Amino acid sequence: MSSLNSQCQSPAPTISDSLPASAERRWLWVCLVVFAFSFAFDYRSPEIGFGTTGSGGSIFQFAMLGSAVASGLFALLIGWRHLLVRPGVYLITFWWAYLAFSSVVAVFQGNELGFILRLLVAPVLIGFGLIVCHIALCGGVPVASVIRLFLAVCVVNIFWQTGFYYVTSSQSLLETRPLLSAGIRFIFPWTAGCILLARRIPISTLLIFGLALFTCVLSLTRGAIIYLAAAFSGAFACLVLAMVFRQISFPHVVRRLGALAAIAAVAVAMIVIFCLAVPTLGEWWIERFLYSDGGGATTEDMSVLMRKAEAEAMFQSLSERSGSWIWGRGYGAPFYWDDDYLAELFLVYPDRENFPEEIYTAGHNLWTYTTFASGIIGLLCLITFVVSPSINALRGVRLLSRLTPGGQIPDLHIVCFPAIAMWTLVATSILENPFDFRLTGSFTGIVAAIPQYFLLRAWLLRG
Repeated sequence: MSSLNSQCQSPAPTISDSLPASAERRWLWVCLVVFAFSFAFDYRSPEIGFGTTGSGGSIFQFAMLGSAVASGLFALLIGWRHLLVRPGVYLITFWWAYLAFSSVVAVFQGNELGFILRLLVAPVLIGFGLIVCHIALCGGVPVASVIRLFLAVCVVNIFWQTGFYYVTSSQSLLETRPLLSAGIRFIFPWTAGCILLARRIPISTLLIFGLALFTCVLSLTRGAIIYLAAAFSGAFACLVLAMVFRQISFPHVVRRLGALAAIAAVAVAMIVIFCLAVPTLGEWWIERFLYSDGGGATTEDMSVLMRKAEAEAMFQSLSERSGSWIWGRGYGAPFYWDDDYLAELFLVYPDRENFPEEIYTAGHNLWTYTTFASGIIGLLCLITFVVSPSINALRGVRLLSRLTPGGQIPDLHIVCFPAIAMWTLVATSILENPFDFRLTGSFTGIVAAIPQYFLLRAWLLRG
């Protein structure tokens, strides 16, 4: 590998080139691969629902968790000196402090240990993802390799989730949404960034995007529209900032908007053709859009009613104990759905088992559940966590634009990807709690650590 001096003297250095390699880089890469693939074959049993009182974990899932934790600890053991690189170490320390706080609250609230552990798995995976990716990047693993690994895991998980559902589930197509791959939440932001910000749109990215879009259509996921809107709105915001930083010219913007229109037209045409070829699928999509209020049986969309019932019950539970609004009821605390909404919900779902008196999940909204589990303190911690990577990514754009010869960042879409991904995560979290999925936790930690690479590279280029 070329030295740092030769990289700096290159007429057009590629930002995704690796940093100076450490002696342990190869092993750090192995740790990152093991961690990333730990939950690529994760699954959620169709029998696990709201009323489940057990953890639902199998020996395979415990093995997945063990491999993720082991890879994180091994990376920490051999690369601990890279952990201390700033500012990434601040975010890592902050997140683990939040986990410690949440664990203490859950224990002191008397929550059952099994439920605490089950609901803390995804947040803990965020912490290990931060550690492994931060150490690997600072140890010389190229950020482009991290992105390729990330996309490979997404593709594998899409095929795995779809295959697992069709082999093991007896549910109808209308009930496949819980088994949709968590990788789609990150494929859409990556694709949006490539279309609007990359110098050339990789064909592989378009193929992966097509695969993700196909599975969304097949699973009747209306939320996919929100995913797409959030991802492209975030990418468009980065496009505007890139123009402010003089990274992109107006002709480039025109070309990219034209490419976006063409890709959107092709995607819509293929979806229409597919629905015409499979009429039942088209009918179900119409039902999802036009009859989401239970065919007129309810006053609002069923999804809205469910989230309102959940949120109001959580807030009532917080009000029952003094101090709970400050530090929460703890992870693993049971909640319920407000009785005022059950009359309408029963009109569509008459089976009382669909609405147990005690629910042990991460809920349907990230922000309400975070407030319920860790109070206002936890809510502020979560806001800080999702904002920090975005700020660091945009700082990377500003610094690298000043230090890159010619002022043009070659891989702008990679630099902006964490900001787009975090915005997408925030925008879609009003519909669901993404941390109810273990793979989302792993990916979020990895993505949140990526901006550290660009800040460190800017520091090295400076001097």
